[in-house]
Amino acid sequence: MRDQGGRIKALTVSGVDRKTMRNTVKSYVEVGSEIHTDEHSGYDLLEDEYKRSKVTHGKGEFSVDGVTTNAIESVWAVLRRGLYGVYHSVSNKHLDLYLNEFAFRLHDGSVKKHTYDRLNSLYDNCVGVRVTYKELTSEKRSHAGRVG
Repeated sequence: MRDQGGRIKALTVSGVDRKTMRNTVKSYVEVGSEIHTDEHSGYDLLEDEYKRSKVTHGKGEFSVDGVTTNAIESVWAVLRRGLYGVYHSVSNKHLDLYLNEFAFRLHDGSVKKHTYDRLNSLYDNCVGVRVTYKELTSEKRSHAGRVG
């Protein structure tokens, strides 16, 4: 998810069905807010509680009267390039940590921010976060890390 100010909330979800999508959005987006989506049916239940505006990519729509998904599409593009180009492969076990890294890069790592402000933000996001080698290599990860 990405708000108008460019802040990103990136997290793994169990599926893209209507119920999961509604519950996920409700956890992070104030009811009554305007949301822009594509035509995916997973967003259909949101229409009861949000002002949903959508573009239909299947019809070649990418921007209609100011409604667009370009901002979130750019997040996915950066994430894909980073995962495939830098890491080449990631495990589902650690996917939320990779998402956190790219969310940080996109909103706190902006070159428009002064270097010291970016370093302070990085430090603030690392304080109290520790992943041990045992947690990294175990079958299940007990450390959830920070999201977004």
